[in-house]
Amino acid sequence: MEKKFSEDRAPPYSRIDTVCVLEKGVICNVYPNEQIDALPGCRSQLRCIPTTRALLLFYSLVGVHLFKAQIPFFDLHEYLLKVPFKWPDLKSTQA
Repeated sequence: MEKKFSEDRAPPYSRIDTVCVLEKGVICNVYPNEQIDALPGCRSQLRCIPTTRALLLFYSLVGVHLFKAQIPFFDLHEYLLKVPFKWPDLKSTQA
């Protein structure tokens, strides 16, 4: 993949970020200081990190960035007022 990125001169934001191969490993970005990250950078290279706990590593790498994201205010109360709920008939279940 590195060869393909070099040939295409793909900027970091258009490269593959991270790949999880269950129970095998994670393909992620490794920086010159050996730090691994989900997101590519100018000096990062894709490497395979073998591990039987690939999903745990994948979520750890991706989660760092996902938990930084800001989401708009969500009024759960207003949302729930519009959801039709069917409540069970409590009298018939208490017999």
